[in-house]
Amino acid sequence: MSSSLSACLRQWLQAAAIGAQLAAWRKTGDASRYFSLHLDLGPYHGHWLEYLNDADPCFCYQAQVARREFRLGLGCAWQQGEQGPGRLLRLDTALRSCRANWLGSHPADASIGFAFHEDSPAPPANAQLSVPTLWLEARDGQARAIFSSRLENFEHDREKLLDALQPLPQAAPPAPAPPQLQPGDPLAWERRVATALRAIHDGQLQKLVLAREIQVSAATPLAPQKILAQLLLQQCDGLIYAQREPGFCFLGATPETLVSLRCGKIGADALAGTAWQDSPELESDKNCREQQYVVEAVSAALAPHCRADSLHSQAREKHRAGQLTHWRSRIVGQALAGTSLLQLADALHPSPAVGGFPPLAAWQWLRTAGEERPGWYSGGIGRISGNGDGEIWVALRSALIDGKLARLQAGAGIVADSDAGIEYQETAAKLGSMLNALLAPTPPDPQVQHPRP
Repeated sequence: MSSSLSACLRQWLQAAAIGAQLAAWRKTGDASRYFSLHLDLGPYHGHWLEYLNDADPCFCYQAQVARREFRLGLGCAWQQGEQGPGRLLRLDTALRSCRANWLGSHPADASIGFAFHEDSPAPPANAQLSVPTLWLEARDGQARAIFSSRLENFEHDREKLLDALQPLPQAAPPAPAPPQLQPGDPLAWERRVATALRAIHDGQLQKLVLAREIQVSAATPLAPQKILAQLLLQQCDGLIYAQREPGFCFLGATPETLVSLRCGKIGADALAGTAWQDSPELESDKNCREQQYVVEAVSAALAPHCRADSLHSQAREKHRAGQLTHWRSRIVGQALAGTSLLQLADALHPSPAVGGFPPLAAWQWLRTAGEERPGWYSGGIGRISGNGDGEIWVALRSALIDGKLARLQAGAGIVADSDAGIEYQETAAKLGSMLNALLAPTPPDPQVQHPRP
């Protein structure tokens, strides 16, 4: 950890001007109100991982290397969890209510994560909004810090944060034994695919997405910081993400945007079909048909939330994601007044890319079949800015880490002419993204320019 950042934040948060602003806010008589303070940190050309340590109980991380955007959230100033039908809409109501009384120039961003099934016991909550105590943001080489707290908690949260940012002794740990891989069961996969194909051939469905899991166990606790560093090197496109709470860490790298909202403009990915080295061609009828289901469903879900004649699908294109290639079409439109990002996510999830087609029938079939999706895998993860804009991604290529154990999942779309063996190879190729990051040697320390106090 860098002592310069700690010194910079301490000087800022203890400045007389901050004290005067807090005193003025406290005169309102409601010490339970939340506030945010913003500080420009100047040039910074890193990705914030040097400010993480394995002992941090709570953090969130989101990085888009191609856009040169990196965000690290430490601590928790505000949090809301929900579960069951309407969970995202209830979170939307809670966020609007909280922000209506937020003090400061504008509220801090909130991170969002949710599970595939609306009632699964995903840790820490099935669906969760969080505002970190501290956001560290870097965009195009410029950095800033956003500190958030309750008026009544300011001194406590400030000191807790500054203590966490103190440099730690960097003793070189002994080289751990390589992690052990517990592979999946191909025969069990074949049986599940056969069951899905029967449902498709009976006319109930046109597509089902099945997921399978492998596990990686290590002799020592797995370090999210090292895994994220590898993902930054290996996955330059898409979103690299992590959410850590006491007892677990959910992280990964996804190529697929569920939905974005910027100045009233909606964007969503219709991403499906996969090719990898020595795989069937991406141009196969199966891949094109699978992707077309997603285009149709995403367009239908967004239509009620868009202005007349503003919704359209852009041309299909090849989209590279690490060692994989997918078909992708961007669906864009102009949002109706008052439409929120979480309302759009509620309308879109689950899309045929992670559930099947038709979406509701496929989701119900997967529930009945006992399809498990650990953590927030194939749900969503992203952020909502203080003005309501933001982006939510489909949480793919992920690992749920609990100490020394990592559970990795990947899925494949099953349609009428699917071959179980090829679909198994597809999931293996997708699992390779996280396996490479987990099994790779420790990357060199990043060369970064630290913010100056």
